Amino acid sequence: EYRVCVTVEADPSDDGDFVEVPGAVLVAVLAPPPPPSPSPPDVAFEPGSVFVNVTTEIMVNGTGLPPNVSVIFVSADENGCTGAAELLSAANANGVGAGGLVSDGSLSILLTEAGEYRVCVTVEADPSDDGDFVEVPGAVLVAVLAPPPPPSPSPPDVAFEPGSVFVNVTTEIMVNGTGLPPNVSVIFVSADENGCTGAAELLSAANANGVGAGGLVSDGSLSILLTEAGEYRVCVT
Repeated sequence: EYRVCVTVEADPSDDGDFVEVPGAVLVAVLAPPPPPSPSPPDVAFEPGSVFVNVTTEIMVNGTGLPPNVSVIFVSADENGCTGAAELLSAANANGVGAGGLVSDGSLSILLTEAGEYRVCVTVEADPSDDGDFVEVPGAVLVAVLAPPPPPSPSPPDVAFEPGSVFVNVTTEIMVNGTGLPPNVSVIFVSADENGCTGAAELLSAANANGVGAGGLVSDGSLSILLTEAGEYRVCVT
């Protein structure tokens, strides 16, 4: 509390030039603290994990999520939202990346390293620095290595009778084997070629001419006409 003292002197020289106003009091109080910063939104994702180097669409749900919000995923190895502005800029430039603008409750992301990622959000259309982002406490997205592709199916086990034919003589051969699918075509490619190189062209020619280096297996057999002596690889389709 403060007393009130008054004077009519233009340049009072001592306290005796002042008269206290009886009963007049002024009270000074501490200013209230500033309001707390708004809590970051509660955000959840589905799926909660993605494969590394695979573009994935994720659904973004949460309470308090503002409109026109951009979400960016920052490696948990970083401090807070360090690097978020640069990551968002790169994602916008490349069309996909570590985050982006949420549209209709989803966004597509592409993460290039396995690990846990912090979640940072911003409502700035073009954030200039990491300070424009707010980290969502406890929100984590996990990136894992994609499983290896399944092995190619084993080729069928095929046997022929006879096992040799005469050059330039149309010969009917019996085709037997395990794992041989229905409606299979067999083509014989010179062993001088690499793998099944030329097989499509040889089959096309055989179909056009009625006989050739192979064809469709019908009732367990097919007729072939080979024009050069030598060993032949067996290709099926």
